[in-house]
Amino acid sequence: MRHGFLAGRLVNVASCLVEGLPASVRVENDGRCYELQPLDVQANARAHRARSPLPPAPFVPFDPTARDLE
Repeated sequence: MRHGFLAGRLVNVASCLVEGLPASVRVENDGRCYELQPLDVQANARAHRARSPLPPAPFVPFDPTARDLE
């Protein structure tokens, strides 16, 4: 799948195996569907991945019980 923005997200994987219809597999996220295609192993082996242009998010301390302790 060439949609890196879905990395780490919770998605639904749906497939159609109804006789007489073409078999398909898709990923669903936020109301959008992305068809899955067979992987070209040779092209994938030569593909270069670009680094993310954004720096990692700063750490934000989170303590859900801090308010209860005051």
